[in-house]
Amino acid sequence: MIQMNELADISRCAANASLHDDHSMSILLGCLEDLRVVIDRRKLDALTVETFGTRIEKLIREKYLQLCELVEDEKVDITSTVIDEDAPLEDDVVRSLRTSPIHSTSKDRTSIDDFEIIKPISRGAFGRVFLAKKRTTGDLFAIKVPTNLMFLL
Repeated sequence: MIQMNELADISRCAANASLHDDHSMSILLGCLEDLRVVIDRRKLDALTVETFGTRIEKLIREKYLQLCELVEDEKVDITSTVIDEDAPLEDDVVRSLRTSPIHSTSKDRTSIDDFEIIKPISRGAFGRVFLAKKRTTGDLFAIKVPTNLMFLL
């Protein structure tokens, strides 16, 4: 619960960063660093923290890139206003933001490929239910697979 509150605080901080403020880039970079700390510090079974954390990270990256475009349009040298050459972590974050696409290749949604089917649990008129284990966390889930007849109705 504490980590979810931290995620909410980080997302509020990023949302309140104005696109017209000179300090917004450093605020967004700080938010990204704080977000990484929260995600890396999560417990092994805290899938919710990771899920929301990666979504928040994606939104902060998009906002940062919008801000970069605005600054470039104003012909301001970004390196003189944001990047501190003595701080390699911040430099890595900035480089990562500029080189990675807005819509990252990492999956935000869970798919059937994320699970390993262990055994069938039941079979009924509307489909089958399988016991499955999530590959990344090891959590057990019941997955219902509807029959094709249901889609014909």
